[in-house]
Amino acid sequence: MGLLTGLTGQVGESIRDWGVRDTFERVLCKIAMKTLSRGFRKTDMPSFQTLCAAAQVVYDNPEQLLRAHFGVAAAEISILRQEYDEQSAELSRRYADRRLDYPRPWAVGSGSAFTLYALVRTMSPKTVLETGVANGHSSFFILQALSRNSSAGTLHSVDISTNVGTLIEPAERARWDLRLLSRSAPKKDFVSYLDAMPAIDIMIHDSDHTYRWMDFELETVLPRLSASGLIVCDDTDLSFALIDFCQRHLLKPVLLVDAPKVLGLLEPHGGTSAMSPE
Repeated sequence: MGLLTGLTGQVGESIRDWGVRDTFERVLCKIAMKTLSRGFRKTDMPSFQTLCAAAQVVYDNPEQLLRAHFGVAAAEISILRQEYDEQSAELSRRYADRRLDYPRPWAVGSGSAFTLYALVRTMSPKTVLETGVANGHSSFFILQALSRNSSAGTLHSVDISTNVGTLIEPAERARWDLRLLSRSAPKKDFVSYLDAMPAIDIMIHDSDHTYRWMDFELETVLPRLSASGLIVCDDTDLSFALIDFCQRHLLKPVLLVDAPKVLGLLEPHGGTSAMSPE
């Protein structure tokens, strides 16, 4: 009753000050803006300032991120960087002599690729999920990292096109399980595929970056993460999906600015780097 009385009083005061017509227009505009803003948020892109405000911390250096949040020693990072550079040279040769079906800028940035490679090497995951393959740039580095680990590990990738993964050699596919989702029922196929998978140690989102699809992926993967599971999202600056997901689950992502892209990382269950809110 107190709230209703307060609202009635505000409307009455507005009518006295502005008249019935102006008050009606003001109320209608407020309702419309509140309603439409939810829809706009699902199509708009967050500003860099908004991203930073939602994050626990922002880095522009992958080595610093690895040291500060994953406890990787400087000497180990140096070894990983040398491995990565060797693999990068091989990947460059493949880019030069193959016809690619997807634009090269679709690939993750070099800082993000090194971060993925280093995390797979240091975490030794058994199950890695990648959504979105394109030419296979990220897939290449993940598979190379898995092959160097002493423990068994598999990369599970999903896409909707048959012409993906051109950069991956046949011999490198032993640890790769590529699944194509139905274009008519991608959500159903995605859920069915995940239901048959072991707990996910690392999930990398790099598929459709629209709000609704990215939100669907994150919510679907969350209950299927292992106890130390890590979520990595490329192009987090293209929608509010990661920000809203984190707000719902009381999480704060760590961001890596890898111009012109932004990589988001979070460990919903705590993990080893305490990325949850302070």
